Amino acid sequence: MKIPHTLLVFSIFITINIKSQIINYNYKDSTFTNIKSAIANPKNVYKLQLSNQRLNTDSLDLSLFTNLQKLTLTSDSLYNLPIGLEKLEFLKVLDISANNFTLLPEKIAQIPNLEELYLNQEKHLDLDQSFKVINKITHLKRLHLDSIPNFKLPKNLTINNNIEYLSLRYDGLENIPNQLKKFKHLKTLDLEGNSIQSIDRNILRNKEIESLIISVSPEFKFKKSFLVLAKEPNLNSLTISNSNFDFFDQDFSILSNLNSLSLHNDHLKTFPPSILKLKKLKDLDISGNDFNTLPTTILSLNKLERINLTGDNFLNYSQTAELIRQLPSLQTVLVQDYNFILNTESYLKLKDNSNYIELFPTGKKNSPVHIFKSLKPASQPLLNPTFNNFNAEGFGIRLGF
Repeated sequence: MKIPHTLLVFSIFITINIKSQIINYNYKDSTFTNIKSAIANPKNVYKLQLSNQRLNTDSLDLSLFTNLQKLTLTSDSLYNLPIGLEKLEFLKVLDISANNFTLLPEKIAQIPNLEELYLNQEKHLDLDQSFKVINKITHLKRLHLDSIPNFKLPKNLTINNNIEYLSLRYDGLENIPNQLKKFKHLKTLDLEGNSIQSIDRNILRNKEIESLIISVSPEFKFKKSFLVLAKEPNLNSLTISNSNFDFFDQDFSILSNLNSLSLHNDHLKTFPPSILKLKKLKDLDISGNDFNTLPTTILSLNKLERINLTGDNFLNYSQTAELIRQLPSLQTVLVQDYNFILNTESYLKLKDNSNYIELFPTGKKNSPVHIFKSLKPASQPLLNPTFNNFNAEGFGIRLGF
């Protein structure tokens, strides 16, 4: 298959759509996964990953690791936590998911500067008692309660008002819990993997919500819910993911403040036309859908800076490249796991263009290579440039990772 050179106008970088889920703690590079090695180098331990290990919590003293910033103790069959945890002055992130806790250990509230807590897949956890501990964590900003069987928030929930990010992914929810209105300063709510039927007007009345990530049922009340969301003055990012629809006929234009929209893995066959009315849109993720083409009217999104087309394997990429190259503000296009074949002539033209960089995966000769072109070459450092020792009869090209 011969692919036009214009296909390679894509600027391809590995990016993550939901920027609100990323938090930068400025970690040092050293991560230890072996407790003996960590004990031998305690001052060099900044991240400690001890998952799926048999730990003797009675004899393990974590206070040795005075520089520790992130601690992961997942799937360790723990009933108790190691000693010395409360003495870790620089610990920001604690992940104790998938253990055997019934009661959340009180010592967690004594960690001086803890900002993020993971309690995912805790099958036996008493949430009433747990929130009493959580509310004592002075600096807690991010809380993860994903994949908890029979999940129910306490009826008389009191909550730590510092929490800005709450994740309730894959908790079997059909409705957004009423108790969430008590999170007065919530900025990001992640409900991906549930089957939400509607958004009640009383739920998100904190007026600070900026990002909503949601999976919806086929019965989802779009019109009513969008009217609710339209009254959230700071809402600028919406994700509706992993929901099975052939077509969205809902009017997105009412959400006029959106600058980021994701409809990934929704199996859409037709591009929703009302998206074109979102004049502030900068980031559009339509990955994992079943489009054949994109409408030429997409050019009206003149502020669009990034588009994600990963996994849109029915899309005519040649036509798409010709189209989206005309978007005036476009900086980044993400395309993953799509194979192309270039003939020798096309490859030689590519190789002679100094704006292109190729990176090997693990590569043997003729393995698929990664090809990057930047519309703004200075905007992203390019690491380890090299050229492929290619087969003159043609070779596979993979865009992205």
